[in-house]
Amino acid sequence: MGRQLVPWPNRIRDGRYSFNGVDHQLAITEVDRHTALHGLGEGMPWRLVTHTADTVTLAATIFPQQGWDGVLDVEITHSLDADGLKVTVRSTNVGATGAPYGYGAHPYVAADLAASTLTLPFSRELRVDEARLLPIGLGPVTAAHDFVAPRPVGDTFFDSAFVDPIGDWQITLETPATASCSGPTRRSRGRRSTPTPRATPWRSSR
Repeated sequence: MGRQLVPWPNRIRDGRYSFNGVDHQLAITEVDRHTALHGLGEGMPWRLVTHTADTVTLAATIFPQQGWDGVLDVEITHSLDADGLKVTVRSTNVGATGAPYGYGAHPYVAADLAASTLTLPFSRELRVDEARLLPIGLGPVTAAHDFVAPRPVGDTFFDSAFVDPIGDWQITLETPATASCSGPTRRSRGRRSTPTPRATPWRSSR
């Protein structure tokens, strides 16, 4: 399942934000950078809704707490078929007040990333400051993060977001085959790739 970043991804500076003219102070969850990091989903008691041979649905409710007045039902379904893994997120405001909302995820890949080949077809990325990793603007993709043409990940460090996709984009991570990451044929946007003894593709597309 990875980590579900809800009801906001990334960092909120000093945990402070304004919504509908009201100022809010969230708990500081990243103490060294003094930010509220990745929402309120960490440690939530996710409950099982359905579980079949190829689908699992989990749900949780975010209740009012420091800096957050809303009540949000979140339901996440992971389903697997011949086309690969599909993740569907449904969030519903069931409270009496409006609430800001954003979503992101940190999926975890069981693979040797350093030996994997990445294709990342974006032309710009989010710039962040070095001390707190807070956004400071958008700029061209740096040479270190330029994976428009596929190449090995190696020791590249990522902690950024990418924008301005090139064409009808898809992200592809081709990993060395291991017992933990081998699997069925996966397809994305009509293009099919079959695992071989050397590699298994993982794809994400628009």
